[in-house]
Amino acid sequence: MEVYNTTFNGHEVTVIFNGGMYLFYNKYYGFIAFAKRDQENSDYKNERFALVYGNEHCTGGSLSESRILSRAKSFITKLEKQHSAETVDFVATQKDLSNSYLSIEDGFKIR
Repeated sequence: MEVYNTTFNGHEVTVIFNGGMYLFYNKYYGFIAFAKRDQENSDYKNERFALVYGNEHCTGGSLSESRILSRAKSFITKLEKQHSAETVDFVATQKDLSNSYLSIEDGFKIR
């Protein structure tokens, strides 16, 4: 498991990566995005992620949903390309994650 600290438009974001999923968390807003590796459509050189992003508390501020989406994609792409991926694709879905919580059972699950 890897933990990263970064910023999205001046907002501190903690990213937790377990090999199959990236979790993006802000201590004020809570979860702002998560991305799960699509095992069926990924291989060693071409990675694909299902990316869910958004938080109703970010609407209208400097951490807008479009900025969350672009920064999360950029962050994941940068890390995946460091580990030999040539292409990184996303299937993005907007969802309000403000009331989501993390359950750790047999891996991460966002509810």
